Amino acid sequence: TNHSAVPAPFEMDTHPDSVFSIDCVSGVLAPYDTRMFTVRFRSLKPINYHRHVHILVMHHQPLHLDLLATGFTDESRPFCLKLKHLERHHKQRLNGLGLFAPDQVEEMMRTGKVADGAAGLRVASEPDEPKRIDSKPISLFFGDSNTPNQPMPELITLHDSFVDFGACTTLKLVEYKVVRVTNNTRGKLSLV
Repeated sequence: TNHSAVPAPFEMDTHPDSVFSIDCVSGVLAPYDTRMFTVRFRSLKPINYHRHVHILVMHHQPLHLDLLATGFTDESRPFCLKLKHLERHHKQRLNGLGLFAPDQVEEMMRTGKVADGAAGLRVASEPDEPKRIDSKPISLFFGDSNTPNQPMPELITLHDSFVDFGACTTLKLVEYKVVRVTNNTRGKLSLV
């Protein structure tokens, strides 16, 4: 909904080949107008899917939309991912536990190395105080301005962000290129 008296051009950060498709990813929202969007999910594999969509609106803080879905087949039915799981994972990352697999966190809880409190899971020797989170959506793009010396660790590192195949013809086989991705966690991750 546009609550202002001026038109609001917008654009959503989406990928055309994503499992989530949105019917209208850009346009102009008229003054005092409301627009509905249709989001469709097309599962490729029986796994959990999460997409964080940034919505850029002119002269406004960025908005965001979390899309969650679980694909399944007759043979495979994974555990259903919910918003509360994402929120808990985000708190774990803020508290320095984001690089551990769930079974490792469970083991750490059993041995007393990790405690559960008001701030979520945390290392048992730290005080039970919630970390301050920047509530401004712009921090999603440029980081949390309240903790400049403590960036959240990256779960996955992409080593090659640009791949150039040069001039390709249909007359010869195109050489393959290797893209390196590193899993920085202690658990198993699925890339789709």
